[in-house]
Parts: sequence; structure tokens; C-alpha cells
Amino acid sequence: MIRMVIIFFLVSIFLPVELNAQEDSVKGNAYILWLLPSTKKNIYGLSIGLIGPETICNIKGTKRSHGVNIQLFGQGIFVPFNRKSFSYKNTMKDDSSFMVKHYDPAIFRAQHNGILISGFDTWTEASNGIVISGLSSLGYSMNGLAFNLLSSKYTKMNGISVSINNEAHEVKGIQFGLINRTNKLSGVQFGLWNVSGKRKLPILNWGL
Repeated sequence: MIRMVIIFFLVSIFLPVELNAQEDSVKGNAYILWLLPSTKKNIYGLSIGLIGPETICNIKGTKRSHGVNIQLFGQGIFVPFNRKSFSYKNTMKDDSSFMVKHYDPAIFRAQHNGILISGFDTWTEASNGIVISGLSSLGYSMNGLAFNLLSSKYTKMNGISVSINNEAHEVKGIQFGLINRTNKLSGVQFGLWNVSGKRKLPILNWGL
């Protein structure tokens, strides 16, 4: 079993990259089923692997999946190595935050449209649809529903975020958890402790 996991891990990381080693930008489409990570411009259907296409940094262009994207571990497992950049203090800064300062859709490495599932963590620049993880998810733009057991952290959250700890620089929608925090709130927060740019309240907070 362990040997199979190791082989799958190596194949999922190196095979898709090797097939496109001579390319300097994302190219081509894949259909029905594809292995992650990948340098394909679009994947339509089911994409699956240990980690996502966000791990490929030296390929220009945005890699997009349309359908169901399943990552056993997810790109978020690398976040602890850069913990300061993703701290609550930095997330809430208007001008110097890593999450805010680097918000540029033109240079996003990956975008998921549909359902993104991870057993542990996700770290995706743009997600449109549903994101589910066993621990946490991070990103710049989230449109839809984010359901994570431990933490949800986004620059711009449009929709519903459900987690023990929800953090976002800007929220348009609903945060539901034990602790909810944002700088700009257009919607409501339900939780044990709620923080917005205007007030701090238990149970319920709101903004227009």
C-alpha cells in the first residue's frame, strides 16, 4: 500500500510536467479524466492527484479545471513553510498583505470552476463553485461555498464560508463559524466572535 502511494505521488508530480517540459506556457485541453498536477490549459471532467496544478510555478498562464477536482493532500500543505505571509495580521492589511498585494487575476496559476475537494488543504488563487477540505483552504478569490473543517482564508469571499475560523480581507455574503473576521463586510457573520472593519460582536455581526 505504501509503495503504491509513493509511486502515485511521483507519477502525479513528474509525469504531467515531463510531458510538457519543453513548453513555456499552458497549452491544450484534457477531457473526461486527467492526472494532477498538469500544465493543461483546461481540464473538462474529473481531475485527480495528490496535489494541484498550483504547484507548477515555471509555466506561464492560468491552468483551469471545469468539473470535479480532487486533491488528496492539496497545495495548502506548503503554506506552513510560509506561515507569516498568511497570518491573520497580514491578511487584514490594506496595502502590505501578501494576499492583497498579489491579487492579480492575470497572473493566477490556477482556477477551479465546479467542485474542489481536498483531504487536507487547498491553496488556489480563484475558485468558482464549491470548495471542501478536511482542514483548510486559502485563496485570493472565492465565489460560491467554502466548507472547511478548520479554516477558510481568502482575499475576496463572495458567497458562504463555513469553518471553525473564517478570515477574509473582503466579504460579500455570509461567514459562519466560531470565529469570523474581515476588514470589509457586506453581509452577515454568525459565530461565537465576529470581527469586521466597523465592529466586534458575539453571535451576530452585519455590514452593508
